[in-house]
Amino acid sequence: MTHKHLSFLLAVLMSMATSIVYADTREYVDLGLPSGTLWATCNIGADSPEHYGDYFAWGETTTKSDYGWESYKYGDSNSYTPTELPPEDDAATVNWGSEWCMPSYDQFHELINSSYTTTEWTTVNGVYGYKITSKMSGHVGNSIFLPAAGCRGYSSPSNAGSYGYYWSRTHASGGIMNVPYILFFRSSDISSSFSYPYDGNSVRPVRVCSVATDIALADGEPFSYDVRYEVNTLSYTRNFSNTGWQALYVPFEMQYEDWKDDFEVARINNVNQYDDDEDGDVDRTVLEVFKVKSGQTEAHTPYLIKAKTMGEKTISLTNATLYRAEEKSYDVSSWNTLYTFTGTYTGVSGATMFGEGYYALGSGSLHQAADATNSLSPMRWYMAVTDRDGNPKNVGEVKVVVFGMDEDELIETGLEEVGRDAISTNEQPVFDLNGRRVTNPRKGLYIKNGKKFVVK
Repeated sequence: MTHKHLSFLLAVLMSMATSIVYADTREYVDLGLPSGTLWATCNIGADSPEHYGDYFAWGETTTKSDYGWESYKYGDSNSYTPTELPPEDDAATVNWGSEWCMPSYDQFHELINSSYTTTEWTTVNGVYGYKITSKMSGHVGNSIFLPAAGCRGYSSPSNAGSYGYYWSRTHASGGIMNVPYILFFRSSDISSSFSYPYDGNSVRPVRVCSVATDIALADGEPFSYDVRYEVNTLSYTRNFSNTGWQALYVPFEMQYEDWKDDFEVARINNVNQYDDDEDGDVDRTVLEVFKVKSGQTEAHTPYLIKAKTMGEKTISLTNATLYRAEEKSYDVSSWNTLYTFTGTYTGVSGATMFGEGYYALGSGSLHQAADATNSLSPMRWYMAVTDRDGNPKNVGEVKVVVFGMDEDELIETGLEEVGRDAISTNEQPVFDLNGRRVTNPRKGLYIKNGKKFVVK
């Protein structure tokens, strides 16, 4: 057993009797917050909760003697405006390692939300600051202390003992204040605020990765974890009311062996439009997907899934990574149309689906919402269609065609199926992209022997 592993084992044993958990010599506290965020017990550069620690300009990862525009790494203007700091510019990640990062704007708001915690201006060993204590079931009494460390402006510290200025990793780009967010406090109040990026402020890290024995995700429930988990047993349960294709967008990877017995999974390849009658107008729009029959799926990526039988089904994984929530978008395009696939972990209201003209997958096709009554559940994706100027565009029903068939597999469209008896052992039949058998194919794209070909 290596020294690192021995230290970690001792840390786990010690943590059983306290609210503090040790990780690679860094301590953090679980306040039981909905996002799962774990807060470090002290600032970067400090060796106890009440010590002030080091000061950093936003996007800089080392301390210095002078804090001002003249010494700021990114110059004397607000030109450095990433929505969130990348890891290489995150003082927590660079100084403490990849399992740590600076808090986000949302994490600060969650930390001081009166539904989850109490905040108290107090002293620890004679140092003023805020004690933040959990109200969450199973974590009541767990707390962290943020000392009023003041800030560094140019060469001298100011307001130590009276004010606290703590960097977030989030920038208020495009807002009224084009500067980064901070957590600001004094004896009378604690809230989010702003700070010039060149200011020297404190950093209280949050843990990006934690360890869990079991995590169960249920269909229809929002997913908002803001930290990554290494999980011994991870399960995801969804109800399949039919055996058609459904949208899938999940925060974990799956190996082919994990789903092959009970499910089929397909990845998005492209969206194509066709002029079947050659009159110059689009007659149909098709989403092409490929079955995944080996390897693994990626987290935060839109896929299609179908169960082989109806009912409530569970995907179970062992030694899995559960990534923090990220709602990503992926684009495919033609010369005049952009198709954007966006995953959601919080769901999308029926009013938004209808108002924005988003497409959702159902009955083997993508359809725009006919009214505002049908919302989209979490762990799904939706498709937006726009022209090159970003204006919403209606392309009608978008049918799904699944490629990647072997000779003895069904040729599927999600709407129609052609069985084994339609496949001749001598002359393979020809199908159009809707899965319909074609006797005399005209000019266009067709399927034969499980492969696409073009008739010119």
